[in-house]
Amino acid sequence: MMAQTHVNNTSYPLSTITPEELQNTVINILDIVFTCGLFHLLNVSGVVTNVLNILILTKYGLHETTSLILFSFSLSDLFCSLLQPIRRLHCIVSRFNPFLAISIQSFTAVYLFSLPDIFLCTSTLHTTLIAVERFVAVCFPLKMSWIFTTYRVKWLLFFVYLYVVALMVPTLFLVEISWTVDHNTNKTIAVLVLSKFYKINLERLNQYLYLGLPHLLSTSNLGVTIVCSIVIGYKITVRRKTTLSQLTPCVSKKVKDVKVIKMLLTVCVVNCCVSFPTVAIDLFIYYSDTFIQSSGKLYLLLRGFFLVVCQLKVSVNFIIYIFMSSKFTSTLNHLYHCWNKTR
Repeated sequence: MMAQTHVNNTSYPLSTITPEELQNTVINILDIVFTCGLFHLLNVSGVVTNVLNILILTKYGLHETTSLILFSFSLSDLFCSLLQPIRRLHCIVSRFNPFLAISIQSFTAVYLFSLPDIFLCTSTLHTTLIAVERFVAVCFPLKMSWIFTTYRVKWLLFFVYLYVVALMVPTLFLVEISWTVDHNTNKTIAVLVLSKFYKINLERLNQYLYLGLPHLLSTSNLGVTIVCSIVIGYKITVRRKTTLSQLTPCVSKKVKDVKVIKMLLTVCVVNCCVSFPTVAIDLFIYYSDTFIQSSGKLYLLLRGFFLVVCQLKVSVNFIIYIFMSSKFTSTLNHLYHCWNKTR
């Protein structure tokens, strides 16, 4: 008979990583990809594209209301692209010096926290302003030149910035810096603490921050933009012949130019599509406080994705202008040739 072979069953653990550790590792990797890689790449793209937008729109001349709005739109996106990386600088520094990163994060949170958000919100309001202007141009063409004059648009743009700053003022006084000593390393670091103003008005400020501010600056503007875009799309597609027949020769040429209307409609639609996930994430973070607090890593991942989508939003207009405006493309080519000659 054949001798029986006995194999000793020695149990070797396949992995020493727990599911929770694996989840944290994956979230950390994604956070690095979003906030340290893709985010800064999009920031560089945002700065370059919006500088080009400003140069080309200046070359056009800022005599028309549409050019004024798009110029201010690009200016707002440019400042957003310049300020966002400074606020996220601690993400990169934390990989080399965690204590310095904490201090940098504290200082940027106190002295720079609201500035990128202010320009991001003004960018959203510019999209709404474009949608409303095109809505008036398509639905009330005879009143367009009377309502949207260059003088009124300048004041309207000033009001957009003033409106956002006024609403964001309370966020400037929520936190303050406190110096503390880390007993393990004996290093002094700057940490964030709630300000006295926030502690005294905690309930009222939380209601304003969680219930009022998101809807005043994001949800309502997005809703107006979507409604106006739907009406404009319907008027220039389903009722195109009727709409064009209403445009008399006395109406400004920019109103009659269907290509311009389509380009600006595309700007509104694309910005709405990009803004929707940012608004959804923002509202989720606001209204899921308990869940977010119990999973801080998920919060970091959501905020990282939120920042990437926001930065994508301020970089996308240049691509739309290139593909849908022959005048913009020809001006860009002209600037490129002029730059080549000066080299």
